[in-house]
Amino acid sequence: MHRRKREKPVFGEFHLRGQNSRLAPLHLRWTASESLYYGGDLEVVGGPVGLRSRFENRLNDRSWLKNDPNRVAGGRPFEESYFATVAFLMAFADVERLMIECTHSPVPMTSTTVRHATQADYSDLDDAERGEALQDGEAPSNKSISGTLRAG
Repeated sequence: MHRRKREKPVFGEFHLRGQNSRLAPLHLRWTASESLYYGGDLEVVGGPVGLRSRFENRLNDRSWLKNDPNRVAGGRPFEESYFATVAFLMAFADVERLMIECTHSPVPMTSTTVRHATQADYSDLDDAERGEALQDGEAPSNKSISGTLRAG
């Protein structure tokens, strides 16, 4: 059996910013060559000097954490695992009172199934009439949701 190699590396990108900050966010990128669980690396891509130094200090001295993130990652450095890295970033955002935003994730961020508006299966007559009205020229309502996770 041949192992299929990924053509593109797996990556996730995050922005951390103060709740009322007008400064640029701290931009972090997690990359791995093939897996979400091992071989990953966390790097600071950009951001303000003060926030960057606070992040590096918290990264080097992890005594503020309740659990050891390396143990959570199975004994390896936590930066190798995407999920342990996300947990660390959320804990950092909570302690520093920052907002965290995932700008790119290698895994789906929802566990619910998505029902597309183009499907024409209606459960009752009201939905059928509403669907016919939309097809006749009414503008559909915008139900997309975007935002950030406020940690703190």
